[in-house]
Amino acid sequence: MKYSIGIDPGLRETGVVLCHEEPPKGGTVVPTYVVDEWVTYTCPSGSEDLPRVVSLASSVVHAVLDFVKRYEIEELDISIELPIYNHNAATYTKQIRLLEEIESGIFFTVTGEVEQLFLTEVYPTTSKSLLTDNARAGKEEMIHNYVLINGEIDAKNQHTRETVADAYAHSLATWISNSKAQRHNLTKLQAATVQETGRSKTCRTSAKTG
Repeated sequence: MKYSIGIDPGLRETGVVLCHEEPPKGGTVVPTYVVDEWVTYTCPSGSEDLPRVVSLASSVVHAVLDFVKRYEIEELDISIELPIYNHNAATYTKQIRLLEEIESGIFFTVTGEVEQLFLTEVYPTTSKSLLTDNARAGKEEMIHNYVLINGEIDAKNQHTRETVADAYAHSLATWISNSKAQRHNLTKLQAATVQETGRSKTCRTSAKTG
């Protein structure tokens, strides 16, 4: 069975949703993408930026690994939201750092645990369109459409409900072909060539380049 994971990376709250494809039912020809599990994380805003970002990313990667092992996943598609600049350079920088930490952790930690691993980067407007057919959908509309497919979100906190719905919407980019989403095959990803350009006479490192 093929699985997908949607990740909604946020400094306030980060969500991870695991989904699988259900075959068409009731005479329809369209499959349904159903949530198996979800988890959300938050880190107090008073924490220092670097530990906060690294800790959130680490929690996400560990959640993905846990899903892979418990569901014995061999082929996995992961979709993660790309941050949008919203006239706040400091916040945007933190969001980019969180995205990069999560993607790096997935590449170095998860790739070796599955036979096939793909990573899709998706913009918020694309996710909204996939779930609601409305690129400008509000939070309530996102939650409403999530509930129509998967049932109520078992969370009292409204922001958690929004995060879960968003993460699910991101996961749809792995199932539904969309030219605006960037899909990468991490299994076949080759590292860029690195050449050593010099070293001090006292340097004894044996680090390899390639």
